[in-house]
Amino acid sequence: MDKNIVIRECFDQDFKGLVMQDYKDLCGRVTLRTNEEVKNLLLMRSIPGHANEGHCLFEKKGIVNKYPEATNEDIVEALGLDSDLIKAKSQSYIYEVIEFRDRILAGEDVKHYHNTKGKPLFRITLFQNLEIQNLSSILIGMYLGSKMDNYDWRQKVEEKTNLKIGGGECIGVNREKIKSKNITLQDLATKEHTEEEKEDMIKENLLCYNVFSSKEVVQAYIRHAKGYGTSDDLAILLAGKLYGIDAAWGVFLTDAIDTWDKYTPFIHKNGQDEQLGYEIEKNKDLTLKPGKVFPSEEDMLKFISLIAKDNYKKVNADNSVSIDMKSESQRYFLQVNTMLNMSSIESHMKFLQGGKPAKMNLGDTFHRITNNHMYHLFQKKFNEVYCK
Repeated sequence: MDKNIVIRECFDQDFKGLVMQDYKDLCGRVTLRTNEEVKNLLLMRSIPGHANEGHCLFEKKGIVNKYPEATNEDIVEALGLDSDLIKAKSQSYIYEVIEFRDRILAGEDVKHYHNTKGKPLFRITLFQNLEIQNLSSILIGMYLGSKMDNYDWRQKVEEKTNLKIGGGECIGVNREKIKSKNITLQDLATKEHTEEEKEDMIKENLLCYNVFSSKEVVQAYIRHAKGYGTSDDLAILLAGKLYGIDAAWGVFLTDAIDTWDKYTPFIHKNGQDEQLGYEIEKNKDLTLKPGKVFPSEEDMLKFISLIAKDNYKKVNADNSVSIDMKSESQRYFLQVNTMLNMSSIESHMKFLQGGKPAKMNLGDTFHRITNNHMYHLFQKKFNEVYCK
């Protein structure tokens, strides 16, 4: 049956009902390696994407209902929740990781991925009894994770390798003012914008940095260049391969901050994930244990070049080109495959420790790739880049 696509505006007669149904469906069928509160907060962040693209329960009887301008603010309001409370709770989890970093920088012998009250960071149950092996490796992983999405670094890699990575940045957007200029959030995210164009929009107060978020000023993405992006999965695998299992967890935690930072009280320039790495880099000579070397610029460029998804293009039977790689969200890293009782992040860590995880599909169902296939491609590229 052909699908009819209907482009809708937020808070039409169907929006709240579709949001409620989609959220209820997610909470009912998805199991995450977290406690219930974090699960609910994390799944909430999946709904803007469903609304934008007309996925999951936004598709009804062959009709795809797309709300391309829906944001986290709209979803929370549609669910009838207190936006200030949700943002504050999200920020509290980020603060725990920042504090965790600071404790390591201060020389504390931190034993577990816990906050100061002994609770697992982001309430991830995998951290309950996980012992830290090397604190310096965590800091290196956090540093790598803080740089990999930075557009300036990606540009350096593109210039050196001719890989098409692309990128942009998150920024505050005044919704009414950009609407008055006939600019949509989708325009910002999909069309290329030069630095000059961005600065002009800042001068017109369409865009802003370091500002409190609200229903009027939301965090959104502005694209600077089109490209295939990078894989968070490969970043975790590569950090673990190069610097140890705790570096892999360091990248994972930084990626978690990137996710949670999308809906917090304050919109930070460069994002709290990038800011996480600033203090680490500033104190790099004081934080490394014997045997650990802080990544150089060359190391960072090499790191980003391997995780670039442009490396994993394939030509299909119809001569179209697709990317044979995944970049999973925090939700999918932590989502449990109930038949195997295993999540993607558990599979990745088992692989890094020399185990052989059971075969499983990764991420969403729109483009299937198995963990074993990812590991094969990763190992092949790793040998090409690092074993010459």
